[in-house]
Amino acid sequence: MKIRDTNEVGRVLPTAASEGVRPQPAGDKVSVSAQDEVDQAVARAQLSTASARSAKLQALEAAIASGSYKPNPGQIADQLLEAAELTARLRMLL
Repeated sequence: MKIRDTNEVGRVLPTAASEGVRPQPAGDKVSVSAQDEVDQAVARAQLSTASARSAKLQALEAAIASGSYKPNPGQIADQLLEAAELTARLRMLL
């Protein structure tokens, strides 16, 4: 096959890809503003959790100082065993 007329090649209009512009692939997009909203929500949750924890710790300190704190040994043992069981299950998954 012989190519006789090469003038047709010059008439082709340049495309976006040939000019260095890449087309955007279709799919999910992540915006910076959405990430900022998530970061702000996390910061608010941490602040509210920190203040609640601080209030509990202050109440515990006051109870210990006044001598009215009576820990429940059974509850402490149950929580230790639950934590150990959770740790063991997580290790089995890894």
